[in-house]
Amino acid sequence: MAARGIEWCFPVEEHGYEWATVWGYDQVPVADGGIMLTLFTRDPRRPYAVVDIILPRDRAYFILRPRVVNSWGSDFRFQWWTNAMLAPGAANKPGPICTSSSRPPR
Repeated sequence: MAARGIEWCFPVEEHGYEWATVWGYDQVPVADGGIMLTLFTRDPRRPYAVVDIILPRDRAYFILRPRVVNSWGSDFRFQWWTNAMLAPGAANKPGPICTSSSRPPR
């Protein structure tokens, strides 16, 4: 599952079984006037993933709250990873690439 530059994969290494599948979602308002979007995988026959994305009102950040639900009730091995490509700032695009021979922008 990838959501606007955020990717998480489950339950095996690399992209996992859930990478290219359709996830379900629910949208819920939160007390501060923001929104929480809950994403979830769709196969309750095996352990599944749920990710809450909380967007507080009038804030320049968001909160990710991932969790794994074990519907089997017994131990199981899994892998979970998350990565993000972010472009902070008003330009909303990646900045210049810094290498060992270049200085970061001021």
